[in-house]
Amino acid sequence: MLQGGDGVISVTANVAPASVAKVMAAANARDTTASEAADRPLMALHRDLFCEANPIPVKWALAKMGKVPSGIRSPLSPLGIEYHNRVEGALAQAGCVEAPSTQLGGNSAWPSRNLLLQGHLFDQGLINQALEIIEKRGGDFEITAFSVQPNDQNSEFNFKRTSSAGLKVMAVDVAALDDITERLQQLVNVLESAEGSLTVIPDAAAAAAA
Repeated sequence: MLQGGDGVISVTANVAPASVAKVMAAANARDTTASEAADRPLMALHRDLFCEANPIPVKWALAKMGKVPSGIRSPLSPLGIEYHNRVEGALAQAGCVEAPSTQLGGNSAWPSRNLLLQGHLFDQGLINQALEIIEKRGGDFEITAFSVQPNDQNSEFNFKRTSSAGLKVMAVDVAALDDITERLQQLVNVLESAEGSLTVIPDAAAAAAA
């Protein structure tokens, strides 16, 4: 909407309609600061309501909130128990339910890590394989920066184009984040033709403390 759209078809609005309406009103008024601030508590819901096929997580969330009876009709299946804490944490972050005692005062958002992936991202398929690893391991990502070098054409018309991508990688917990990072490093090591490198960018707060 901030770029000129008229509205949104929102899965999250089924769970937090008033909060989504607040985001939309601010965006419609072209108030970037207010819309982003209103949307921030909903970010985990935007992601975790798709941890399984829609509308399975939505049905579970509404039951958790006491809005509908628990249960779901075939051919849909109940939300996997491994996702319960994840969706409940997202609900708590959005203010839809009270946070469990273990999360009071904390942040239920997924931990994240900033990575810099460099090399022949496209001509050797490094970027595609990297993003596939993140998704297959249950993570999520944002591309925060991107740059491409000009083609290097030699006498044999061999085109090589090096590039780099800044990635904010997210996972359900630190162990999962470490697993994704390690697998990305293994990919870079194995795919020698991509001449790739993976760098972990220190968190700004941690860097300042150091």
